[in-house]
Amino acid sequence: MEQALDADKEGLPDVFREACAKATVEIAAAENRLVDEFATSTARPCESDRAAFKQAFAKFLVGPT
Repeated sequence: MEQALDADKEGLPDVFREACAKATVEIAAAENRLVDEFATSTARPCESDRAAFKQAFAKFLVGPT
């Protein structure tokens, strides 16, 4: 039984990386949908420079940027 638990522990980092990558893609898609929605609505969103944000959080990204 202990060997099975150790095998599960070894696979966890890969599972977490895959989940993070999927979440990153889903978040980016949701952001793009919001940008499109705001661009076509009466609200006037500000265009922001995301470079500083990306630079600060780059170390946390595991998926496509």
